[in-house]
Amino acid sequence: MYSSKLLLRAVNECRRVTSETVARATTRYIVGTLGRYMSTTHTRATNTDKRDDHCSRKWDYQVTPFGRLIVNTGDHLDVRIESLCPDEYPHMDRFVMDACQAGVVDVPGAGTASLLDRIECQQQDDNIVVTVADVSGNDRCSTAECHIKIPVKFDVAVRVTGGKSVSLHVTENSYIDISVALGCLTLHNIKTNNLRLTSGGGHISSTTLLQGNTVIQTHGQGNVTIDKPLGQVLNIETEAGDINVKSLYVDATEFITKRGSVNIGSCHGDATVEILEKGNCNVGTVDGNLQTVVQEGNIDVHIARHRHVSLTTNKGDIRIGLPEGPSTDISLEAQGVTLDERLNTANLLTQTNDGQTLITGDLSTDGGVDDSCDKSSLTAQAKFGAISLQLQNWLDALKHSGSFHKE
Repeated sequence: MYSSKLLLRAVNECRRVTSETVARATTRYIVGTLGRYMSTTHTRATNTDKRDDHCSRKWDYQVTPFGRLIVNTGDHLDVRIESLCPDEYPHMDRFVMDACQAGVVDVPGAGTASLLDRIECQQQDDNIVVTVADVSGNDRCSTAECHIKIPVKFDVAVRVTGGKSVSLHVTENSYIDISVALGCLTLHNIKTNNLRLTSGGGHISSTTLLQGNTVIQTHGQGNVTIDKPLGQVLNIETEAGDINVKSLYVDATEFITKRGSVNIGSCHGDATVEILEKGNCNVGTVDGNLQTVVQEGNIDVHIARHRHVSLTTNKGDIRIGLPEGPSTDISLEAQGVTLDERLNTANLLTQTNDGQTLITGDLSTDGGVDDSCDKSSLTAQAKFGAISLQLQNWLDALKHSGSFHKE
């Protein structure tokens, strides 16, 4: 009898322990499942743990693959934007933003305000809008940076002021419009239909490919540096900044600067360069049409294959490298004109008037004559300078083109 009661008590105890174990396991499963669900599908902003004097905050939204990102954060945030990793996000349907704040700027008699609390990220139809609420002059202002990941097809519109910078990496979208003030604007491997970039004084640079119809404008000392633009139209305008392009593959290009220099490694297509006040123009190789007008400065151009080239400087010298090949119609006018002795000048006419030398006619570099209707032409004028025309082979042209490929 005693043994039966002891056995029954043991059985009941086992049942109780088993029930508690199952309950605890079930609770852990439910909590874990809900946690994973909240981390992957919840669209409200969440705060992560604070580390040292750094604070961070994260946003995660489910979005359409063909939406638009709109960022207007004033002078508070440096912005870095890149496309989602296709291996991690194969459906390209997420928006992920991390913001990190470091320190504050003390204002006497002010309270404490976290910039991260002022960042607003809203989903409006197909748009994601990121802004920063006004920071009162009585608050302790802080600085932060945000890292945004978007679908590769997302259009992008960004406005920042002050010294804040923007970088954009890897897109294949329809439209990009980015404006910075004194900060830098950096792009890497961009494919788009239409691209507009503006800077109030900061530098604009693009590495690897920049594909699309592009308009770029900088003010102040802002330079523009591009590795490889590709498209139908490219317009770049600077105030006192330089324009540097490694390899230009654009149907129609226009470069305008007031007091900067223009450096092109290789130029393919139709290009126009205008320096309104002072600066130099250097072109490694020309394959197509080129028109250059410089108010004050030197022009250095090496021709590979050209149709029509026109070079004009009011105050400066012009140096031209010409390859061996069919003849071309030339018109060279300057205070002094020097021709390579290897050139065939039999069909050239030289005139001198009022201190100006004018050489015109059919110039042959290999002894051949081009009688085609669409004959190439070369026109150069240096009113208060000299012109030098030198013969070059393809290796010389290649070396000269490579000299403009600055890292």
